[in-house]
Amino acid sequence: MSASPNPVADLLRFRERLKSARIDQKMTQGDVARRMGKDPRTVRRWENNEGEPSLTEAALWAHAVGVQMLPPVPFDLVARAAGGRGRTKRDALCAMQAAVNADLAQTRASNLKGSATA
Repeated sequence: MSASPNPVADLLRFRERLKSARIDQKMTQGDVARRMGKDPRTVRRWENNEGEPSLTEAALWAHAVGVQMLPPVPFDLVARAAGGRGRTKRDALCAMQAAVNADLAQTRASNLKGSATA
């Protein structure tokens, strides 16, 4: 029986990943804040789990420290999804979303398996 997704745990792991990326790059919270156009106290609060960034802020934060939020969608997947008689851009986007969702589910399962053995 597999564990159900835990969005709170996912958010905490994401915060830790961004903080680790910042530290690995020898960046200060102020450096990250400047790249985002935010106050350094905001980044400190996020890293200390004292506030929650919006989805847009989380994307900016990830970009500021060089972390990719979603896996890239290969161009050949887009071409295959759009190719074929009667296919529309919407069909291609739906196929891409399905591929991203499958990759995300696989990543979550891998993370859960890794945390269970730790």
